[in-house]
This record gives sequence, structure tokens and C-alpha cells, in this order.
Amino acid sequence: MHLKYLIAIAFLLKGNCLFAQKSDCGVRKTYYSLAEALRNKDCVKDFSYRVRKKEVLSTAVGNLSQLEMLDLKSNSFTYLPEEIGRLKQLQHLTLTENHIRRLPEVISNLDALKFLQADQNDLIELHPAIGQLKQLEILDLSWNAIATLPEQIGQVKSLKLFSVSHNHLLSVPESMSKLKELENLDLSYNELRELPDAFFSLDRIKEINLSNNHLETLPEIRSSLKALTTLNLSDNQLQTLPASIVKMKNIEALILSNNKLAHLPEELHNLKNLKTILLNGNKIPEEEINKLKAVRPDITIIY
Repeated sequence: MHLKYLIAIAFLLKGNCLFAQKSDCGVRKTYYSLAEALRNKDCVKDFSYRVRKKEVLSTAVGNLSQLEMLDLKSNSFTYLPEEIGRLKQLQHLTLTENHIRRLPEVISNLDALKFLQADQNDLIELHPAIGQLKQLEILDLSWNAIATLPEQIGQVKSLKLFSVSHNHLLSVPESMSKLKELENLDLSYNELRELPDAFFSLDRIKEINLSNNHLETLPEIRSSLKALTTLNLSDNQLQTLPASIVKMKNIEALILSNNKLAHLPEELHNLKNLKTILLNGNKIPEEEINKLKAVRPDITIIY
């Protein structure tokens, strides 16, 4: 199972699931009717408006002051009302499969927010107010139309999973290197041609997916990247790999398929934990591959 779903499940099991739980208001339940929720507004922690095909979210949702989970998946919302910023207890917000173009500035008021899923919308930008979400751990912006990320993304210091796959990203802000808690980063299927110099300095990163971009080179790897186990660079325009790749001491899977590589750095031989390397779709001489096989017979090589 993909890491992002494992993290999401773990988050839900910390007491934010939809299953019944005891509370001071009796048995905790998920409300599906806004009218009923408003009648019990002091007790409502979970509210789902999923698959209603609504075009406008009522401003009254801002009166659910105790709300912790709000699920708005599969509607036709093009915006969120300003009143959403009054949900100070909100921890989990799902906006998947709507037509939202921008997240409102008041999203910065959601101090308790840990999980924000806004994939499959029409987002064209990410408001700098995102930097105020100090508790945010999971941010999914995949399948949108975002071209740039604000520098303030680097202020979301608690972020563990960040997906911006299937967008139109042209660049990555330098501030991304400040996300020291980040474990999973997915930037696949974008328009990236280069990465910032400090990109490979995320101490806790476990998985990085940069596949299906236009990268021609990689920046020098300055950090030990001791947690990194999987790096996907497939379907780019890479012609060389930096010798500093040897710093990825615990890398297990290195996916380099469909690039323009003509040589492999010998430093690859020293990656003691490397188990699998994909080289198909390159022009690496067979003698280099045979040498890697001889030196590291323990590695599965696909070419």
C-alpha cells in the first residue's frame, strides 16, 4: 500500500475515524444532513457532504464550531466560503473531486488542521496562507493545475506527506528544503526542468517521486539522506548522475528508466543497501552493466 494511504489510515485511527465513539454528547457519529448538524452543532465533530453534487457550500457550516472532520468529496464546489475559517477545531478536510480554483486566505485560521486532501480540483495556485498551518501533516494537491508553489510552503514544518503530482509545476521553491519532517514527496508528472540546489537535504525523507518531468541534471547531494529508500527519476531527460549519489547510504530502489543516461557513476557500487535498479530505456553500454553485476551480484538490475 502506498505510504500516503498508510499515513492517512494511521491518522484516522488516532480518534478521527467515522466509527462511533463515546463523548460527552453521547455516541459520536457522522452527520450527513446540515440541518440536523446545525440542530446539534455543539456536539458535531464529523460531517460528511460527500457525493451531493452541490455547487455552493452553505455559510452555515461555519457554525459547527466543534467540527473535527469535514468531508466534501465529489461535489461541484468552485470555492469555499469565508466562514470555513471559523472551524478552529478542524483536523481533517477532504475536498477531493470538486472544481475549486483557489483555497481561501482564511484557511490560515484552521490552526488544528492535520490532513488536507484537495486532489482532483481546478486549483491554479496555492495561497501563501498555507504557511500558517503549523499542524499540517498530510497535504495532497495532486491532479490540479498548479504551476508554482509559494515560498511559504517551507513554513509547514510538521508536513510528513506532500503530493503535487499531475500538476503543471515549472519550479520548486528553495524553501522546500526546510521541511525537515517530510517523509514522502511526490512531484511526478509535472514540468520540472531543474531542482533547487538544496533539494536533497531532507533528513527524514523516505520516498521521492520525480518521474515524468523534464529534468536534465540533478543538484549535488549534500546531505546523508539516511532515511531515503526509494528514488524514482524515471521518464526524465537525465544525461548524468552526480557522484554524490553515494551519499544515499540506505537507498534500496533507484528507478532510472527512460532517461538519456550513457554511463553509470562507479559510486553506485558503494550503495550497500541498494537492492533494485531500473535502467531500461537508456543507452548504457552493456559492459558497464556487466561490471555492476560482477561487483554487486546482490542487486536486481532491470535494463
